[in-house]
Amino acid sequence: MNFNNIKMSDNECEGCKNGLEAMHVRHDELMKKYGWMVHFVTPDDDYPFNINIHTHGFPEKYKHPDMQICAPISPDNAQAIMYNIVRKLEKGKIFKANKKYKNIIEGFAVHIHPATEDGREVLRIVFPDKHGSFDSEFSKSQINNPN
Repeated sequence: MNFNNIKMSDNECEGCKNGLEAMHVRHDELMKKYGWMVHFVTPDDDYPFNINIHTHGFPEKYKHPDMQICAPISPDNAQAIMYNIVRKLEKGKIFKANKKYKNIIEGFAVHIHPATEDGREVLRIVFPDKHGSFDSEFSKSQINNPN
């Protein structure tokens, strides 16, 4: 995936669309089938850009913290990024906080920062701006929760 092809998100969360009960049923199906899943929560005022895209199941399946994205990208792109991470976890890769990685998304680097998602520790993927800078307001605003 190339950074220039990342689409901005305009989708609403599955719980908002189909109801919380349907979302929980789908969550259980995915966890049973794959052992992990990606959960999209938008809008979510507790996170940067009102976006909280995160995994469930990494600690149990891979002995690795769950991952989170709080940037305005499409669900398809977020899912592809999480799949790239899973492929690396399956090969034994361990991602560490406060580190830059060039091999998660082809064509540019991302930073991994420690974060809290709904009371649990996760690793947040922080994207550079369109020029590849992590010093921009866009990148800095992804690091800390607004509340």
